[in-house]
Amino acid sequence: MCCVSGDDVSHPAELPATFSTRRRVVEPVGYYVGIDIGGTFTDTVLLDDRGVARLLKTPTTLDDPARGVNNALALAERDLGLPEDSLLREVTYFGLGTTVATNALIERKGVRTGIITTAGFRDTILVQRGMGHWAGRE
Repeated sequence: MCCVSGDDVSHPAELPATFSTRRRVVEPVGYYVGIDIGGTFTDTVLLDDRGVARLLKTPTTLDDPARGVNNALALAERDLGLPEDSLLREVTYFGLGTTVATNALIERKGVRTGIITTAGFRDTILVQRGMGHWAGRE
């Protein structure tokens, strides 16, 4: 498994109002986790309650994106020295996004796709084509 991990990133300029950069009471660390499933790699960002960010990268599993997310979480647990399957119990916020579908459209890959519209929306295709030329697409 490919990975880049443990990189400390400078303290973010703004943190959510409920996010403390100092521990006042001994309690479990709360992590903010963001995962982006891309066409080649699944990127993970972990932010702890001290504002320390960790960046991790695992190969994307296009046949089963959920497996890729689980691989990313397992890598994060190893990087943090946490027991297996324990990270999600300590997560305050979890965000998940994917660029797989967007990449397929931009690269014009994937299955042939059609559009069906209802009455009054016949010009949807014309609007899209106009925007496509405006955005530099042919």
